[in-house]
Amino acid sequence: MLPGLTDGEVAPPDEELWRLVKGRRTAVCWQRLHPLGFELRLEVNGDTMRTTVERTVDGAEEQSVHMRQAMLARGWAEHA
Repeated sequence: MLPGLTDGEVAPPDEELWRLVKGRRTAVCWQRLHPLGFELRLEVNGDTMRTTVERTVDGAEEQSVHMRQAMLARGWAEHA
């Protein structure tokens, strides 16, 4: 069972945290509930490039910011 859900409840949909572009590629960072906390999933053009599970909201937020900053440093840009 996912944290914060009672038996029979449905998990909320994935939440898009941010979106970056580079040429014709689009990167999206998604967050979803996970049995151990929160899963972050980085997709580029719909293909999963990286996943990580963080136990706390703060940990997930910190990891998301770190991934975004690393991509911006590699030439990715804010999605308009």
